[in-house]
Amino acid sequence: MSEPKPGQKPHYGGAVKAAVLSIMLLQYLQALTSPAAGAILKHFEQFGYTSLDIKQIQTIPTLVMIFACMAIIPMANKLRKKTILKIAMALIFFGGIAPGIGPDSMMFIYACRVVFGCGYGMIYALASSFIVDLFDGPEQKQMMGWKTAAGSIGGIIFQTVGGFLAAMYWKYAFLGFLVALPFILLILWKCPDPSGLEEFNPAKEAGRPKAKVEKGHWFVIVLAALNVMIFSSFMINMPIVIMTEGLGTPNTIALVMNLFTVGIFLGSFTYGWTTKLLKRFDIPFTILVYGIVLVILPRFVTLPVYMICALIFGWAFGAYNPSLVLAVSRQGSALAATAAIAFFVAGQGLGQFIQPYFMLLTGVFGLNEPWGELAPWVMAGPMLIAISICSFIWVVKITNRKFPYEGNVKAVGKADQSMESPLDS
Repeated sequence: MSEPKPGQKPHYGGAVKAAVLSIMLLQYLQALTSPAAGAILKHFEQFGYTSLDIKQIQTIPTLVMIFACMAIIPMANKLRKKTILKIAMALIFFGGIAPGIGPDSMMFIYACRVVFGCGYGMIYALASSFIVDLFDGPEQKQMMGWKTAAGSIGGIIFQTVGGFLAAMYWKYAFLGFLVALPFILLILWKCPDPSGLEEFNPAKEAGRPKAKVEKGHWFVIVLAALNVMIFSSFMINMPIVIMTEGLGTPNTIALVMNLFTVGIFLGSFTYGWTTKLLKRFDIPFTILVYGIVLVILPRFVTLPVYMICALIFGWAFGAYNPSLVLAVSRQGSALAATAAIAFFVAGQGLGQFIQPYFMLLTGVFGLNEPWGELAPWVMAGPMLIAISICSFIWVVKITNRKFPYEGNVKAVGKADQSMESPLDS
């Protein structure tokens, strides 16, 4: 680490950067258990559990993360950030591995997922905060880019490991959390505590005026929550559909979900080109892609189709996610971005948790008997296409008139700076 000049942050070496990026990798440990959903269902259905019960293993952490993410803000006022990070890592590791060594009980698994979700939510907030606190200028932007790449690669590795272990026995997928130990040790050893560098953070300006979250913000927040509630049926249902339709094993699930992760990487990598081409219509277009893919999946139940669709769906997700964050800031004052992003994150977690219950509407529409586990996709596809059309109309009638695209570039840049570290607002 080089000595900082007055008003500048220190320059760190490769080991410190690797440690900071490892924080992001811990967030993707959730991928370890995704391929095990089918194997867990096969084991527990003899005790009367259904696919809805199994889906809660993945969705419980997304609900708990809402409260954990909100709780971390007051915690940051009393504890050093690396102390909070240590707590988060302990919760993720012990909550993640416990089902693999604990009793054969669904209630025990649920309890462990609550513990895991607390750490997951805290890591979600800390991953970007540490980069913003420790780096600045071009180095900070470079680290943000590497963070996305590291997350995509980590997701592929963890899903592969999870699928391999689940193919042997469903509990082994939870034992896969042992792979977190090298990353945790690297973070403890090399990751600096940014608490002493807060004077360099521009988000800490004294007397910074507050701005309200406007109706434009709320439109994007509600849109995002509704979308994730619907399109997350792709990720949640895919493992179960592959198993119940006889398309493969947990290793097959890992392969398909890895293609989804590769798609996310490609979508993130080509994001600049995509937004340059589509401008404000990037969100409506990616939602349209979601809808088309979910219309195709239940009608062409073959592994090659699922592999191609996973790649396309992942690309759309990779372009959609950063677009949403920017869209929140575009709808009003840049000073309201931090509060809007906090509500956005909470809405994402709530939408993912409600998703299995929302998809029970398939019974109301009479889709369960003819379609079985494919029914959620049958319902979700047309819904997303309808939302895409409404989003196109919103951009044309509201957003482009209120915020001319070319004239809003500077405001977006300011919003990016204000929302990069929600902990420091």
